[in-house]
Amino acid sequence: MTVAARSAPLETLASLLGKPVANGSRRKCHALLPLRGLDVARRLSFLFGALTAGLATIVMLGWFSHVPELLTTLPGYVGMKANTALCFLLGGIAVMALKNKRVPLISLFCSLAVLLIAALNVLEFVSHHSLGIDELLVVDHSSSAFPGMMAPLAAVNLCVAACSLICLSMRPPRVVLAQIIALLAGISSLFAMLGYILGVPSLYDATPYFSIPLQSAVALFTFSLGIFFSHPDSGIVALFWSETSGGVVARRLIPMVIAVPIVLAGFFVRDNFNFGEIKLGIALIVICNVLLFVILVWWLALFLDRSEKQKWQLERLSQIDPLTGVFNRRFWDHRLEEEVKRCQRFKTNFSIIVIDIDHFKQINDTYGHLAGDSALCEVARLLKSCLRDVDSLCRFGGEEFVVLAVGTNIGAAAILAERLRSTVAQGEFPDIGKLTISIGIAEYPLHGGEISTLIGAADAAMYRAKSQGRNRVSISLAA
Repeated sequence: MTVAARSAPLETLASLLGKPVANGSRRKCHALLPLRGLDVARRLSFLFGALTAGLATIVMLGWFSHVPELLTTLPGYVGMKANTALCFLLGGIAVMALKNKRVPLISLFCSLAVLLIAALNVLEFVSHHSLGIDELLVVDHSSSAFPGMMAPLAAVNLCVAACSLICLSMRPPRVVLAQIIALLAGISSLFAMLGYILGVPSLYDATPYFSIPLQSAVALFTFSLGIFFSHPDSGIVALFWSETSGGVVARRLIPMVIAVPIVLAGFFVRDNFNFGEIKLGIALIVICNVLLFVILVWWLALFLDRSEKQKWQLERLSQIDPLTGVFNRRFWDHRLEEEVKRCQRFKTNFSIIVIDIDHFKQINDTYGHLAGDSALCEVARLLKSCLRDVDSLCRFGGEEFVVLAVGTNIGAAAILAERLRSTVAQGEFPDIGKLTISIGIAEYPLHGGEISTLIGAADAAMYRAKSQGRNRVSISLAA
């Protein structure tokens, strides 16, 4: 049998499990990350980059066309500054460029530009001295105390996000560090968005220096997500796309755990939904969250239970010969190794019985392969009917079967082998009539302390039975 043919069942099983067969240490980590999941993650990263750039473009158009409505999402709130919008535009382009590995310089250039602009704004805030960069693009005619100046909180977060992008532009990229930095920036923006959703100004407008517009918070959030998902095959985000149980937990629970409590809080903290009692609103939030988490945990438990059963069934099928229904060679190799280790530990013995159907090629040539297959199935059934539950019957290949008789010495194995031979000899086979088998037996460790030696001894005994006239049992002569 060729190597390609021998590996085909493994490829089939791997496709059923959703896990491609991996070769090499680098591919090993990708074995649990399906290509479809990685492609979805990279598309999400590109989409978040495009959303960031698109939001920034709308604000820039508002500044250049003098349309204040484009600067802020909600009337009465602080609008995004022009230089902030420029940074988000460059940042969105940098994230989108990460998908195309042939143009890494675009991402690096945009990242450095964002870092420079944001860092200069932070320097202005610290030194209380204008560097003349706040109104380079457009003049800010608003009544703001700091016309054109980027909010220090937004400037710091943009510096952090730019550093994350620069880490990804290195060779090799510092993926884990970049993801952790992006996560910090995303959490900061999440606080600001929560402030707007829950109506808590201290989360987004504590002081004039630390106010952050809603557009900036949303842009920073999408910017951070774009960076976070840009390298889905490595770092801390790899677990999210894994096909393991951990990946399932991450994909199904994390988005719900983040989104649902925020939405519920947004409803129940408002007077329309809490009947004017803030404590009632808090109680409703707690009750809904408890119910939600119970449902999520139960749903996840059902999914994992079903998934584990399916994997167990697939593993079981990978050990069964599809024609005869008995164990296959893969199971035999594993089971024999286990039994040898057990016998070595407890100083016990076992016997193996090698069985070959006599004149099977003539049966195929005379009656056809379908009749031969039917004979194989009937022989397997008859053999199995003679064995204990602890014994293992395997199809070794072609018309050959093997039996692992646990805790059986050579004398008891000879009695069992004779029972197997007579049962098959007395059996009835449709279209064929009678059929016989030749058997060779060997005992561990009497006839071999190594697996290959033991199988060779039993195989030699079986061929000796054939040479002596077939339809008989032969005991190994090896010592």
